[in-house]
Amino acid sequence: MNVKVKGVNDYLYFELDSHIPYSLIMEDLKSILDTLPASVQDYYPKAFFDFRGRKLSENQFNTLLMLIESTRKVLFGGLQLELSEKKMKLIEKDIYNGEVLELNEDILIIGDVHYGAVIKNTHDIYIVGEVSGSVEGLSKSCMINISRCNKADIRIFNQTIQNVTISSLALFYYKDDKIKITNQ
Repeated sequence: MNVKVKGVNDYLYFELDSHIPYSLIMEDLKSILDTLPASVQDYYPKAFFDFRGRKLSENQFNTLLMLIESTRKVLFGGLQLELSEKKMKLIEKDIYNGEVLELNEDILIIGDVHYGAVIKNTHDIYIVGEVSGSVEGLSKSCMINISRCNKADIRIFNQTIQNVTISSLALFYYKDDKIKITNQ
């Protein structure tokens, strides 16, 4: 097995072998997550993933998030990996009606973005939770990754898609003067 699992405090700690191809690690991780018990009274343990210095591509990171979302056994608690100059702000809370977050760095939001809430960012946005509010990428190069939407408004570089409803991870990006969607 290429994945070791430990219980540390209230987390599950997954140590992933950095010398094995990423696809094999994801297969092993999926088999472990599939064997975990179902949630009890909507309690999900937080999972922390240690990639032992491996640099993840955006596609690899998205694959990890999709795996977590599809198995529905753990909550994403964080990563340990070697980053190349890029830093990501972590926000672990729901964003409510009337709240406006204006940021200038890559962000990962673990929580829901409720109707009336607004997220604006000049960099990439990752949301693990349901979005009913507005998410806005302020530059052409912004990518917005959302695990679920319910009548959300998505805006990238002055283009808007309104009332977006999806039930699985989707990537929104700007290309050819339009917002494109890749649904996983």
